[in-house]
Amino acid sequence: MVGPQTLRGPRGRSATSRRVAWTVADQAVSGLTNAGTAVLIARSESAASFGAYGVGFVVYALALGIVRGMVGQPLAIRESVRTDRDQVCAALSTAVALGAAVGVVVVAAGAVVRGDVGGVLLVLGVLLPGLLLQDALRFALLAHARPARAVGIDLVWGVGALALVGGAAASGASVVVLTGAWAIAGVLSALVGLGAEHLRPAWRSAGAFVRRHRDIGPRLTGEYLAHTGSAQLSILVLGALVGATGVGAIRGAQTLYGPFLTALTGLVTAAIPEGSRLYARIPDRLRRGLASMSGGLCALAVGWAAVLLSLPDSWGTAVLGDTWTGARDLLLPIGVACVGYAVASGGEAGLRITAAAREALRIRLAVGLLTVGAAVAGGIAGGTEGAVWALAIGPWATALATWWTLGTVLSRPARRDGLVVTD
Repeated sequence: MVGPQTLRGPRGRSATSRRVAWTVADQAVSGLTNAGTAVLIARSESAASFGAYGVGFVVYALALGIVRGMVGQPLAIRESVRTDRDQVCAALSTAVALGAAVGVVVVAAGAVVRGDVGGVLLVLGVLLPGLLLQDALRFALLAHARPARAVGIDLVWGVGALALVGGAAASGASVVVLTGAWAIAGVLSALVGLGAEHLRPAWRSAGAFVRRHRDIGPRLTGEYLAHTGSAQLSILVLGALVGATGVGAIRGAQTLYGPFLTALTGLVTAAIPEGSRLYARIPDRLRRGLASMSGGLCALAVGWAAVLLSLPDSWGTAVLGDTWTGARDLLLPIGVACVGYAVASGGEAGLRITAAAREALRIRLAVGLLTVGAAVAGGIAGGTEGAVWALAIGPWATALATWWTLGTVLSRPARRDGLVVTD
């Protein structure tokens, strides 16, 4: 049997730099896969059909947040300071079980909704367990300092998705088939990853994994649902106000910010396991490192927004097709939101590294309520553009709250098992 040590990567400062670079590269591959899929669907389908895909992607993002809170984040926070192969196998089985549970709900919703949106939900619900298994495997590899392996399995998804979706789009397939092609490629990459790493889910250990991390897992999940979930829920609610075309415009504008969001997500993803290791050794260096990360991301956000705002209409149409007309007017408010995400990134990562799940959840709940209410009010008053401007309030409120709270948490370091706990 393969021992636990086979999942642990090399150590040292240069090794840390390489891991961060590989983690950002992994997120780049994942982000480019999603962006490339979105572009292919936007160019081959009407704005309304692309909106159906956008609704499906929102549902996928919500399910992903649940599993990352219960599985991926606990692995990154706790298993990055120790190596336990059995915990990885238990985490994979937990991801599949949660994916199946959520998938049943999504399939039921698809049967009720019908049309393109219903078809997308049906396909997504069936394949959701495999998609969430793929993400859990990625997080396990990142937590155990093997990000290059994570890049490998994401490349399998990327190449497979672009090939399958591109071929289906060229044949004039429906948005339901295109969404299915993207999801099937993700499931195949999960199976390839399991084989390459000689891993298999430990079905009897799923409940034990949840119990082991019950002090932070539900709160991390609640945090995600209150933050990202509130933004995605706002978009779903806005669908009733602005229609599928409006949802498609929002998704199209977000796609254009994909490179920045990829860099942000990659750095934050790398910061959690690396920061956990640093915090266990030299806790005084944590805040300075997180502030540097936020500063660099702010500069990147401003620069990328400037590039997009100067984009000629002909280029925008070439990328997004008919969706460009609506997406163009949303670039500035989404850019303002992205700068807010950059400011907040260091504080958010710090609360996860210090396992301050209770404080983080409180912030998310408050900001989530603010975000949903503001988005609905903005949608009623100003349509799609008004709603997106209102959504930009959320990341800035999060930035203020998380940095202030992180300072409070770092001033009372009660330690246990190499981790800071606050409850």
